[in-house]
Amino acid sequence: MTIHYESMKSLSEDQYNEVVRLLKNCEEHDKLEIASSINVSMISKADEPHLFFILAYDRAELVGFVGLYTFVDVTKVEIAGMVSPAYRRKGIFSTLLEKALTVCAERKVDEILFVCPEKSLEAKGLMKKLGAVYSFSEYTMEYDEGRNNKYNLESILLEKATSSDVPTITQLLLDGFGFGGDPKQVEPLLTRNITQEGYEVYIVKNDEKVFATLTISNEGASMYISAFTVSFEERGKGYGKKILQAAVELIRKNDRLKPIRLDVDVSNENALSLYEGVGFRTISGYDYYLNM
Repeated sequence: MTIHYESMKSLSEDQYNEVVRLLKNCEEHDKLEIASSINVSMISKADEPHLFFILAYDRAELVGFVGLYTFVDVTKVEIAGMVSPAYRRKGIFSTLLEKALTVCAERKVDEILFVCPEKSLEAKGLMKKLGAVYSFSEYTMEYDEGRNNKYNLESILLEKATSSDVPTITQLLLDGFGFGGDPKQVEPLLTRNITQEGYEVYIVKNDEKVFATLTISNEGASMYISAFTVSFEERGKGYGKKILQAAVELIRKNDRLKPIRLDVDVSNENALSLYEGVGFRTISGYDYYLNM
């Protein structure tokens, strides 16, 4: 066995397909869903400086993968990875992680979060070994066709956002998610999502005023709803459920088979209640650990 490592800012189509095959192999072996942490849609459309990848090969076979992800603040990085079941306990992931941390040091990253499947004892053991500290958890939820509740959607129209909507959507996201108040951190990612294939950003208006937004992305094996927020002034009026239902119906018009998923912080009880009320159910969870 001769392992060699390759680092890159984007993946070729062949490399992307190799990562997806490795992902399926790991999920089938471990009986765990890890696709959300790998961010399949992002890695297929990578653009620096948002992403960085390190791949481990045994000759021509991909046996290990680590991805470095930034979403808003480029000084904050999430790291997620996997190793083929047949190649574990051979030091491959440790080497991948060492290389990833070197990249973070070179980029002067301030905060590193490791993303681990909630039920993975191996991941928890590694975090303990690294001295990483638990930070928070997220659930991945999937739309259950049998549990859905229908709402009157006459007043809800999802409009595709354009570049001219970026400032308004940015402020909605800053208010809704508390990204630190710097539009310059949000606008580049938002502009990319509006213009890039595989992403669709939507807005909802009331009397021509934008009061809600969400993003729908094609993750390959599933469709994802993310960056969903409603302005504070319009909360508590039932818009959240109607907008989510409208998004589900929009997705189903174009794709009747792929599961529809979203992620939510486990401590966000209001969001959990909202999603469950529309028909989403929890299918997996992820723990985030802060590198110290």
